[in-house]
Amino acid sequence: MLLQARKLILFWAICAFSFLALTIYLRPYSTAIADFGDSTAYMNVASAIASWHFTGLQVLQFWGVSYVVALVALIGHLPFSVSLVLVSAASSVATSILAGRLWGWRVAALMTALNFDWIQRSFLGGSEPLFMCLLLGAFLATRTQRWWTAAIFASLATIVRPLGICALAAIGLLLLYRKEYRRFVYALFTGLTIGALYILPLHVYLGDSLATVHSYENSSRWLFGVPFYAILQGTFSHPPLTNLLLNYFWIVLVLGGVPLLCISPVCREYRLNYPVEFIFAALYAFAICCYNYPAWALGSFPRFSIPLIPLALTGWRKFMQARAGAYASILASKMEPALWTAGIIFPTLAACSAYGIRNLLR
Repeated sequence: MLLQARKLILFWAICAFSFLALTIYLRPYSTAIADFGDSTAYMNVASAIASWHFTGLQVLQFWGVSYVVALVALIGHLPFSVSLVLVSAASSVATSILAGRLWGWRVAALMTALNFDWIQRSFLGGSEPLFMCLLLGAFLATRTQRWWTAAIFASLATIVRPLGICALAAIGLLLLYRKEYRRFVYALFTGLTIGALYILPLHVYLGDSLATVHSYENSSRWLFGVPFYAILQGTFSHPPLTNLLLNYFWIVLVLGGVPLLCISPVCREYRLNYPVEFIFAALYAFAICCYNYPAWALGSFPRFSIPLIPLALTGWRKFMQARAGAYASILASKMEPALWTAGIIFPTLAACSAYGIRNLLR
């Protein structure tokens, strides 16, 4: 286990170097952070939390990651940009190690290297690394029957990204199915307590307990709708061909692997041993398929699907192993060089994507 962790840390470091070397070559690192995604919004909220002054603050996302960034900035006397990257990078490497413990070295390495959004948010700032670290911590706790610990991690994940509620729901549903009502009450009380502590400042200082929930809403559409409808609308809105192909690669990978995990006979033992994980996969996959804003449902599918990637890869792996039979071990050994190569190529492409292909060509 220790050797695998060291191997994953080395792999993560190669990914980090490949991404950061090109990013810093193309523009100042501070500019790359400020211009990327929601990084500025997270830093603005962290600044408001650190000073406990919320007047005029625009609420855009859940505040879980900003609370951690503010804490790191105050303890370390660091700029918020540095704190954001430290939290994201530390959570990213921790997620890789946890994924290795849960699903093995190859799944963890593929999860670390393949997804552009994951790589970018690991080194330019984002909520996904912290969310995944907490989520995988919850999964690991369920495997050892530590339900209260799992509920704490899942609750904290929910205040980082709202669909963490799927993990809490999976824990609750399993405990109810097993008629472990006392543990269910403890898990429910834990979730409600953390949720209440989270919304209290929103209610007191912003006058809206659900301000971060309302930030996701659009007056013209429901947040969730008919499955796949918004994805199809986004498909026929003529996005760039490269984006379309990349998004559908992840749709096929994730929405092919998750059903294999949930219903395939070859994954039956996995479902029996780790029921919370497959219940979460089913709930989360259904939720992102019902996301009702066309521009985001398709264009952000690779980012939304990050929590499903290791589970989908596990489904595909077990399916392919069953098909390959005696050749499975041979194929696995030949995969090693490809993984290390991917640790260089995909982070480099992610750096190009973060900078903008058109900007790069100019």
